[in-house]
Amino acid sequence: MMKKTVLFLLLLSIHSMQGQLVVDNTAQTPAQLVQNLLLGNDITASNIKFNGSTAAANTLMEQVGAFSNGENTNIGLNSGILLATGNASIAVGPNNQAGASLLPATSSMGDPDLALLTTGIVKNTSIIEFDFVPIGQNLRLNFVFASEEYLEFVNTNHSDVFGFFISGPGISGPYSGNAQNIAVLPNSTVPITIDTVNNLVNTGYYINNGTGSTPLVNTSIEYDGFLKVIAAIANVQCGQTYHIKLAIANVGDNNFDSAVFIEANSFNAYPTINLPSDLLVSNGLALCSGNAEPICTGLSNSTIHAWTLNGNVIPGVTGSCVTISSPGELCVTVYPMGSGCPSSRCINVEFAQPVVPTFNSIGPYVQNEIPLSLPSSSSNAISGTWFPATISTATVGTQAYTFTPNPDQCATVVPLQVTVNPSLAAPQFPNNTIRVYPNPAHEKLTIKLLTPDFVKQIKLMDILGRIIKTENFTTSNAEVVLNLNEIEKGNYFIEVVTATNQREIKKIIVN
Repeated sequence: MMKKTVLFLLLLSIHSMQGQLVVDNTAQTPAQLVQNLLLGNDITASNIKFNGSTAAANTLMEQVGAFSNGENTNIGLNSGILLATGNASIAVGPNNQAGASLLPATSSMGDPDLALLTTGIVKNTSIIEFDFVPIGQNLRLNFVFASEEYLEFVNTNHSDVFGFFISGPGISGPYSGNAQNIAVLPNSTVPITIDTVNNLVNTGYYINNGTGSTPLVNTSIEYDGFLKVIAAIANVQCGQTYHIKLAIANVGDNNFDSAVFIEANSFNAYPTINLPSDLLVSNGLALCSGNAEPICTGLSNSTIHAWTLNGNVIPGVTGSCVTISSPGELCVTVYPMGSGCPSSRCINVEFAQPVVPTFNSIGPYVQNEIPLSLPSSSSNAISGTWFPATISTATVGTQAYTFTPNPDQCATVVPLQVTVNPSLAAPQFPNNTIRVYPNPAHEKLTIKLLTPDFVKQIKLMDILGRIIKTENFTTSNAEVVLNLNEIEKGNYFIEVVTATNQREIKKIIVN
């Protein structure tokens, strides 16, 4: 009984770990998290600071970390970076505290922009800011706000604050440097707090994650409540320099932590080039040799594209897709915002040799025998379809069937021959007017017709229907002798065809 209990607890622990959020605030500095995890393809960042300090941005900070395994939780984001008012590790479930708090070793007080969002005192700030240059005009990043303050402190003037403050050309707002806060409810200017989104207001965005006193409500994330995924959006000018400040802080006291989750690589400017990952044999994505498969950017075909392969311009291709037949580094430069704002991307492309599907021997069959179904996959695991789809044994002879692999596999089309022999139970000669002797035979076999007809052809076949020997006759012979000197001992069939195209199959033994 004790062993079973231990095993149950172990399995329960493994299941719980698989469903938990993973947070790491000990491996990358804030600057590394921005460069490695936050930025999308068409953004370059510089002058990165944490709580106003370049040095702090290049130091491990407890309030900032990477999160992953979100797909196995209800947070709505798979991975990204996490900014918290306390130690970021508090985010890991289960939700077993009503007011989880974990102060960092160092803290920073006050921020003029966050102060405009509250009447309380701003404490324990966690702020990442940097300059960036977008290649595109529609800036976007996806986030989720979470807090331990749900629901106890709704409308109590103790609401923690956060905001994403962007400034630069074309931006006008009430914050520092004419910045605008883009961490707002969709299609509005309403800042997000526990007061503006909860179980009574804007409920469509709110997720109840328990109270901490009922840990089984959620085993993956600590915070008592959080929002569904929201996109922060801003219109920017391609190629211009902007500044953004991602900020969150406690208000009034340092209890009941809050955090904001930001999706990995979602900080991007659109439209953006969407080339696939490297197409390599090693990752199973290589192109299939001999197949014409286009590689596309996902942009409009009217946008001018300049494609190169191994540094050489691919002539005549200016659209969003290209088809290549040799491996190398494929690069594209596009101008979605005009000639002054180019965007480039490169991938490595390899080709794989097609697999030849192989099949075990099928048949032979005798006429009108019920055949087996054609296999839906080959013996080397290539799936596909047949034409014709089923074997027909209605007609004597050799019939061709074609196997076409499914299009998601790098494999060749292969033919298959199936032989249908006449039925031994239904001889085509009238009254069995043929003699075969001696049987068993040793060196020679005599075939004699007992009707006024002549032998035109004799086929010797093994018991699998494979033709061992064929002899054709042009003279008028009612009796012929078949030489068996080179034939191994065993059981065989002979098929006799007459000048009038009558047929009969006889079983013989060679000894």
